[in-house]
Order: sequence, then C-alpha cells, then structure tokens
Amino acid sequence: MRCAPFAFGAALLLACGAGRGDPVELCTGVLERKLPASEVVGIVPRPLDRPEITYAAPDEDGDPVQGRLACEVERSRSGGLRLRAAILDDRPLSETELVVLNAGLLLDDLERIGRKKG
Repeated sequence: MRCAPFAFGAALLLACGAGRGDPVELCTGVLERKLPASEVVGIVPRPLDRPEITYAAPDEDGDPVQGRLACEVERSRSGGLRLRAAILDDRPLSETELVVLNAGLLLDDLERIGRKKG
C-alpha cells in the first residue's frame, strides 16, 4: 500500500495507479496519498457513498497510532467517482485538497475513456 505522497500536482496523483472503481477503493487511494506509510486496519463500506477506513500509521516517534478516514463520494457525469468530502482524523480536507484529488480522478477517467476509444 505504498504510493507517492500527496502533492499538488496531477502527475503525482496519476503515478499512484489507475482510477478508483468503487467508493472504498477511492477512499483507500486518498489514504495512500495523504499517509503513504499507513496500513488499513478496518473498512466500513456502508453506506456505499460514505466508506470509513480505520488505519495504523507511525507517529513522529515511530510509535504506531490508529486513525480514521471518512469519505463521501459521488458519481460524475462521465461515470467516474468524485470525492465530495473527506475527514481525516477529525480534520476535514480543504477545498484545495479535494480539487487536487478530484483532478487526478478526472484525468484517470479521461485516460480510461481514451483507452476504450483507441
């Protein structure tokens, strides 16, 4: 579950792999981008558009700590998923973070559509 750290650039977002096919995969991808050293401990996939992930990650001292990521997703007009909101350890992701994450998802959708046509 290693991936490039979250950065403000679509190139790094695309480097993390293919588009997310379901809300749990999308939420897991957000966790990979925000906390690449984390490991998923548990997933609550219901309701379908609001998965929650419990994770373990090392703190500044290297000690393991548990946290939670709650996502709210929606389908775009092109059929792909978009992140409507996310809360990481009681801190909502900013509008800027959501825009950057969704830009990467849009680029993934465009690449997928291009492969179908080509």
